[in-house]
Amino acid sequence: MATPKVIIDYSDLPEGELDNFAQAVLDKLTGNTNFTFAANELTALQALITDYAAKYEASRNGTKADTIAKNIARKALLDALRATASQVNVQAGGSLVKQESSGFTQARTPSKIGVLPKPDVLKVKTGANSGELLFETSANEDADVYLFYVAQVPAPVTIDSWRVITSNKRKINAGGFTPGKEYEIKCAYKGSEEALIYSDTIRIFSQ
Repeated sequence: MATPKVIIDYSDLPEGELDNFAQAVLDKLTGNTNFTFAANELTALQALITDYAAKYEASRNGTKADTIAKNIARKALLDALRATASQVNVQAGGSLVKQESSGFTQARTPSKIGVLPKPDVLKVKTGANSGELLFETSANEDADVYLFYVAQVPAPVTIDSWRVITSNKRKINAGGFTPGKEYEIKCAYKGSEEALIYSDTIRIFSQ
């Protein structure tokens, strides 16, 4: 079972929420006996929060220079949160109770999904340029990547001899196909398991 951890990257937080989140974390860490920080570490974090909050407000109706200053302050605060959250993970030693007391957001503990199912959709059409094909399958939230397998007809019996195109999205445009040649295509979802279940095979001529 995976060790519980808190999230260390908060770059997705909206600009107007970052300082409030950071302040809530700081308030929970102040005097928290579950964690030990250097004497000036939490003081420095408070200074970064205050600085970012002021520069964010100034940038809302300010100049380009105000926006640049805000972005610099935001990065500094995010870097400090990352460092502090990393310490929380180390010092908590996997204790969910200690991690939750920090104010940081708990990371979702991955569960064992097993072998992902056979893709029920596979669409392929010619791309905008000669020798290109556009691949598409249905989305699967448990897939780490989408694998598209292509082989010129007659296709090799073993899938290991096929060209594999890896994508972190369910659609991808790829080139390198010979115009006028026919290709077989199949796809699969790749998750935490090595085993794959392939889609039905379709054929298309490259243009």
